[in-house]
Amino acid sequence: MCPFGTGVSGEFYFGLGDPLNPGYLYWTNGNDPESCGDVNILELSGPSEPLLNGVVLDGVIFVWSDRRSWRILPSFSGGGSGGGSQFYAQETAMGKGLAARWGLTAGDQLYYVSWDGIYATRGDAVTSLTNETLAPLFRRDGTDIKNGPFGTLYPISFSPSDIPKIRLTYSKDGLYFHYKAIGSGIKTLYYSFLTQGWMEDVYAGDPVTVTARQYGGGADTILLGTELGKLVSFSSSNLDQSQPFTSRLRTAEELWDDTRALKQLGDVMIDMDPAASQNSISVVAYYDGDYVSSPYPITPAIAGPAGRQRFIRSLIDNTAISSLLHRSVALEISWDTTIYGQPLLYEWQPSALLKTEVITPVRYTDWERPAGGKNVWLQ
Repeated sequence: MCPFGTGVSGEFYFGLGDPLNPGYLYWTNGNDPESCGDVNILELSGPSEPLLNGVVLDGVIFVWSDRRSWRILPSFSGGGSGGGSQFYAQETAMGKGLAARWGLTAGDQLYYVSWDGIYATRGDAVTSLTNETLAPLFRRDGTDIKNGPFGTLYPISFSPSDIPKIRLTYSKDGLYFHYKAIGSGIKTLYYSFLTQGWMEDVYAGDPVTVTARQYGGGADTILLGTELGKLVSFSSSNLDQSQPFTSRLRTAEELWDDTRALKQLGDVMIDMDPAASQNSISVVAYYDGDYVSSPYPITPAIAGPAGRQRFIRSLIDNTAISSLLHRSVALEISWDTTIYGQPLLYEWQPSALLKTEVITPVRYTDWERPAGGKNVWLQ
């Protein structure tokens, strides 16, 4: 599973996954990875709660079952274990089990896939990375929240044959999450530490099923394994496995701090560097959180010359009065990778006027004269 310890006490290697004793944690003899003593065992859980995986963070070993987790601490004098063992277990307060053996990775923190989301932790309290964005892809109380697509994404299949396809990989800039989707194929989602948001990573032709971080000797890169058995790596090329692809950037939804009120939309300012005069960059708008229906195309497309500049585009279709009023708006900016240079988006700002709320006849307000002007009690 993982090495631990150096110096006088030796270096130990830990392992789990014994089919006869699924709740046992084993370790090798110090400085002798080819031998294991009969007493180098901790029984952490029963046969119905198998241990799945473990990692080392800041010199501490962490081990997960499908229901809970433990710290494994050294006790060479036997004081912590009460039985003379070299190590003893201390259950953590995470309260979330590991859903898949390979859904665990370590970097600046511990990151792992549980049944109801993806979590970050340093070994105690957990922070969800998915509750506010991807919750419908996971389970609640052992039940799938959605059987169909959630926007353009499909929920995770937790069937026994598909759980091994769940994988999580740490990189210095984010997380790569692979899973088999219900009613679809292998999906890859990327979590950015900078924006603290998720995006779908789509690969042309041969889909990526596994990623691994390779670092050391001055190198730090992500290797990708594809469904057809290829091993590829990220580069600055504008082709994906020799195929051109479309880059899409979808902004956050602008609500003007009011999710209820309608707004009369106007135009949008896009602060952007198109990178080259030959480029043509398309922009579409999504209204009211609807990312499934046909978006509204913003015209004309953004074009060069190169250099940072501001583009003003209308957000409304003047032929349809209904297109004036919406509760929110988001943009999707896209370009083909065969264009020249790398476009840069600095800022976008839509304009809108908040509309006065329409009051129903049964709802009294300070501006109404109820009961023909008689005294009434308002609550």
